Formats: sequence, structure tokens, C-alpha cells
Amino acid sequence: MLDQYPLNALQVLLNKAKTYKLDMREKNFFDTASRKYYENPTTELLSFFLNPLEVHNLNTLFFNGLIDCIAKNVNKDPATFGEFISVETEVCTLDGKRIDLIIETALLHKDFITI
Repeated sequence: MLDQYPLNALQVLLNKAKTYKLDMREKNFFDTASRKYYENPTTELLSFFLNPLEVHNLNTLFFNGLIDCIAKNVNKDPATFGEFISVETEVCTLDGKRIDLIIETALLHKDFITI
């Protein structure tokens, strides 16, 4: 069967195939999930890293980084978003829909006494 095709025609075909090779891209945060194209594993991964009580030992580093990015984007002080309270996934709404990820925060006001 190989004898049916001239060698230079096969070389042209191989060279053309090389042009379709995908370039390697940099791995990103979402590539670390087991099924990159599924929504739930990505949400679970975010939930894990946002929760300072998880075993990743990052404390609030991930949460603070997210808040810093959001604050910078909307030109606000990160303190206006409050301190981490909890994170939940797949929360049902009253009309039966689901919210993927809820991050609960609270502003912790401290009164200072000046002497």
C-alpha cells in the first residue's frame, strides 16, 4: 500500500501535519482539578483553598489574595470586604436553583479607646 504513494507526497503531508501542532500552554489554576471542564470540581477546589481551616496550611492567604484582586479591580479597600467566616458550595435557593460558591464574610468592628 505504501508503494502507491510517492515519497515526496508523504513528506508534503507530514510537513503539513506539523503546522497543526498545538503549542504548549502554561498550566493554570483550573488545570489542577481532576476534570478541568467540569464546573463542580473547580468549585470544590476553590472552596478548599478559600477555607483557612482546611489542611493546606495556607491560612487566609488564598482568601486574602482573592479579596485583594477584587478590591483592586473595583478600586476599594480590601478591608471593606470583611473577614472570612465560611465558604459553601452548591447552595440551594428558594426557587430550587443552585449557587455554585458562597463566601460569607463579616466586618469586624473594633472600638478603640483613646487615653
